[in-house]
Amino acid sequence: MFLAFKNIFLVAFLVFTHQIVQGTEQQVVAAYERVVIGSGNLVKIERDCPGVHTIYCCFGDFDIDMDAAEEKLIIEGEENIISKLEITIDNGLLRISPQPGLCLIPTCRPSLKGSIGLKNLSNLSLAGPDAQGMYRMFKTRFALEAIDKENFFLEVTGQVRVCAQPDCVLRCCAMMGIKACSGAELCNFSLQAHTLVLELVKDSFMSLDNTFLQELQVTVKERSTLFGLEAEIDDIYINMKETGWAQINAKRYVTGIIEDSFLSMNLSPSLEVELVKNGHSIIEIVKKEELT
Repeated sequence: MFLAFKNIFLVAFLVFTHQIVQGTEQQVVAAYERVVIGSGNLVKIERDCPGVHTIYCCFGDFDIDMDAAEEKLIIEGEENIISKLEITIDNGLLRISPQPGLCLIPTCRPSLKGSIGLKNLSNLSLAGPDAQGMYRMFKTRFALEAIDKENFFLEVTGQVRVCAQPDCVLRCCAMMGIKACSGAELCNFSLQAHTLVLELVKDSFMSLDNTFLQELQVTVKERSTLFGLEAEIDDIYINMKETGWAQINAKRYVTGIIEDSFLSMNLSPSLEVELVKNGHSIIEIVKKEELT
């Protein structure tokens, strides 16, 4: 009898939850003057995009070449969706968003597909919709081509997923800076740099794959996550707080402050560790000689 009651309660809870979610989406859609549903008829458009260093897009998948021969935007998508987009460039900001008052609902996946050619960039900012808006269900995706620079800075904000193209390496002979916030995801990154200055805040995530660094200066906070067990890093300077989570390796030296967070590390036997643990923190350290 108890099992039957439990099942009835579970079904009722799921139905109630679905109604809340569905009602929320309906309210969001109702806030727009008109809804446009994709026709399925695909078209392609091209635009020149000179001087762009910041990109905002509400949805779609885009390949970004930061050392392209031409500064050009190419977008493929459904005809009645593309025709309702506003594509503007203002002071280096390329903005791709629906016309005011319209709710665009693509029926194809990806919702938009395109490429963006940029020239001689040392700074790039990428942004997508926030976690509360209608377009949070269409997380914008950017794929980066390989770079080889002295210094480079990347900032990612909002419901955005950024990765490197397969077999592409982001290489800086001096310093690379990366900041991710407000739900941004950075995945499958292969980095080579002397120093990486990394900041993950507000529910952001990053994974480091096939990464080689002499020095990592990293801040992980506000429920953000860093996964870097595949990375080879000499020295790490780490600051974690407000439910940060990290798994990383180091070869020579680790120092930092861990506050109300979780840190797991695989370390070389001779590595020097100077970590301060505050609040409800957990630090797990495994020497490589202990691994099987």
